[in-house]
Amino acid sequence: MPAVFNEDETEAAWKQLESGIAVYSDFLTDPIPAMKSRVFFLWQRKWQKMSADDRPKSAVSAMDHCGQFLNMKLLLQLLATLPITTAEAERVFSKMEKTATGIRAAMEENRDLSPSVQEVIDKFAATGGRRLKLKL
Repeated sequence: MPAVFNEDETEAAWKQLESGIAVYSDFLTDPIPAMKSRVFFLWQRKWQKMSADDRPKSAVSAMDHCGQFLNMKLLLQLLATLPITTAEAERVFSKMEKTATGIRAAMEENRDLSPSVQEVIDKFAATGGRRLKLKL
């Protein structure tokens, strides 16, 4: 049997969604009041017709059911791609601290180790021709 959302549940669900909509409103085609009056309530009605067992369990699976709800699809894409935690980024910085030594982190240029322009030209010229000889 399909679940029926009461007014308090609907308002609580909108409050959760509204903060995300406010953050990403530049990406959406509809303004926030239109999102509430048209998109959100139609989207919620769509899911009221389904039993809880038949509803998608993740944002990625819900994107398959968006149809004409383009703004909801965009919000679901954002939800699906945002990291849950910052652990991965913290792990990368931790590894970087271990591998970046003082020499690697130095920003100064050591001119003694750099070849001169003439040395590069001579080395390039000594390696031979560049054109392929094709027989037709």
